[in-house]
Amino acid sequence: MTRTRDVDTETGKPIWRLLETGHADAFHNMALDEAILEAGRDGRVRPTLRLYGWSPPAVSIGYFQRLDEEVHTQTCEDLGIDVVRRITGGGAVLHDKEVTYSVIASETDDSIPRGMLESYKLICAGIIEGLRSLGIEAGLSGNDIVVGSEKVSGNAQNRRWGAILQHGSIFLDADYETMFSVLNVAKEQMNRGNTCMVRGRMTSLRELSGKGPDFRTVSSHLAKGFEKALGIEFSSAEPAKEETERAESLARTKYSTPEWNGRR
Repeated sequence: MTRTRDVDTETGKPIWRLLETGHADAFHNMALDEAILEAGRDGRVRPTLRLYGWSPPAVSIGYFQRLDEEVHTQTCEDLGIDVVRRITGGGAVLHDKEVTYSVIASETDDSIPRGMLESYKLICAGIIEGLRSLGIEAGLSGNDIVVGSEKVSGNAQNRRWGAILQHGSIFLDADYETMFSVLNVAKEQMNRGNTCMVRGRMTSLRELSGKGPDFRTVSSHLAKGFEKALGIEFSSAEPAKEETERAESLARTKYSTPEWNGRR
């Protein structure tokens, strides 16, 4: 079913849904993104920007990665860090002090270019606009959003069921010691000279601004950045009951299970 496009009658801009769902555990976070993707596929909800955080901290690995190659699972368990597999690609990420976003829309939504690369760039432009409004000049380099040569945001996109899911992280602060202790990839990349994920080539808003804007402030600026870049307007909402129920089911039967997280 294709949903009729909702448009603001005064501005003529498409109306998207803004979900600010706060902090939750890794299994709920990934499950809710998939539940929203399913609802978007079925045309039951507006295109959606979701902003959220992680509690407790978590490591997410990309869909195609092997858990035992990427993560020190025993260390994660000892530190109380969740581990979860995403349905998007990309590398392993430690999620702690950050704002995470997900953009979910139909592949045929007129606000999003049809091509994957073009849509990826446009969605990342929303983050760049949000950072600019915080006084931080960033740009896109490869798959990463960088300030100078330092990565401040990682992003990944997946398309399935005729819908787009792109999510990513904007680092408020970085705990490099914990990162090195739980991610194999950080040490491997450092040994190979690929320093994209290691100290000195990664940064955070606290390091850039010296004071570290808080979660709510960054979320507000990101929402405005997405509105500007995509030419849309947001209407704040809560997840629909069926999305919440579906997320609870997916968290229990998929994202918290060793069958999903250790499948490769």
